[in-house]
Amino acid sequence: MKNKKQLPNSIEIEKTVIAILLLNNKILPEIFYIINKKYFFNMKNRFLYENIKKLYFKYKKIDLLSLIDYLNINNKIKFFGGEKYIYKIINKVVDISNINYYINILKKKYILRKLIKISTLTIKKAYKEDIKISSYLYNIEKKIYLLLKDNQNKNFFKLKDIIAKIQKKILKGKRTNKGLLSGFKDLDKVTNGWQKSDLIIIAARPGMGKTSFALSMILNILKEKKSILFYSLEMSSKQLVNKLLSYETNINFYKIKNLIFKDKELPIVHKKMEKIKKYSLYIDDSSSLSILNFKITTRRYLLKYNIKLIIIDYLQLINVSSNKNYKIINREQEISIISKNLKCIAKELKIPIIAISQLSRAVEVRGGDKRPILSDLRESGAIEQDADMVIFIYRANYYYQYNTNKKYETTELIISKHRNGMLKTIKIKFIKKIAKFIN
Repeated sequence: MKNKKQLPNSIEIEKTVIAILLLNNKILPEIFYIINKKYFFNMKNRFLYENIKKLYFKYKKIDLLSLIDYLNINNKIKFFGGEKYIYKIINKVVDISNINYYINILKKKYILRKLIKISTLTIKKAYKEDIKISSYLYNIEKKIYLLLKDNQNKNFFKLKDIIAKIQKKILKGKRTNKGLLSGFKDLDKVTNGWQKSDLIIIAARPGMGKTSFALSMILNILKEKKSILFYSLEMSSKQLVNKLLSYETNINFYKIKNLIFKDKELPIVHKKMEKIKKYSLYIDDSSSLSILNFKITTRRYLLKYNIKLIIIDYLQLINVSSNKNYKIINREQEISIISKNLKCIAKELKIPIIAISQLSRAVEVRGGDKRPILSDLRESGAIEQDADMVIFIYRANYYYQYNTNKKYETTELIISKHRNGMLKTIKIKFIKKIAKFIN
């Protein structure tokens, strides 16, 4: 009979890490933050680590004798078969400077064990033919997503290390905050591009051109050979591509959609279609999107396609109903959960997320100036708080219908919140014929 393969582990490195913890109290808080107790495969070592942690948080100081005394008082020493096991660990020759190297080995072994467990369960369930494939695949993705999160480094930084990185960039003459440019020059001057980890809200009333603005910007960025992930919860992928084709050909969207072309337009359409095919735009037009599903699919797209920007059209169509951990009281609470999660995902994945948002009817009912303000955001409290930037789209001509014969309409981009910069109103042009925004 063949011997059963043992799960990945390194008992000796586990003991080495414990020995270092007992020899150097100064590093304990940082190590406790980094190490998951499950990194220890051997149950004696795991139990020992847990008790070192408990003892430290109780007395803020720990050594071999205090640990043995603590274990004896609490009748836990018998778990190790006596004190001999602990003395053997402390007598190991260790190199404290290699602690991070040892932790990374334990982490790798732990991840491999988890992966083997997931794979084994996946194979076992796959033999059951009565399973629902879609939910089965979704559950596998969910487990892999959580495993990827486990593999991430904890965000613990020392001030001196951050300063050193900034100094290095300054010495190299690099601009440290250059983000992804939108292609709207005056907007980019104020924002310096969309910044990594930022949540940007672009909001307007229906008819102002929220999706058109997003697509106009997408086209600008795609021409710079950057990859974009677009969650379109309202329009189909075919409709979006037709709009992009309308922008590129300068042919009315209605004609593109219904394939009504003049003979002279056909070569232009074919040429532009070949051009668009080369763009790195990835569209997810699922009609229903939960926060958890968004987390899983986004991470998958990022790993596969090197995505530089995520756009969601629009925020109020995301739901949290598939996540049983959330007990929703009202719609405002649901939007609060969604906006907080979007900000967390942007930060976790270090990528800008642009979420298009609806405005409340307050804009329509108030007299005088129809320019949106922050309180007009639908279910506004949480969105306003979580966003790094809030930009309103405002076309005066939509309300007042003046200069209707002009080819262009002046549009205002009103930056009403900018966590790391100035507030400003920027003017761009709107081409009515094809519903496209330009500089």
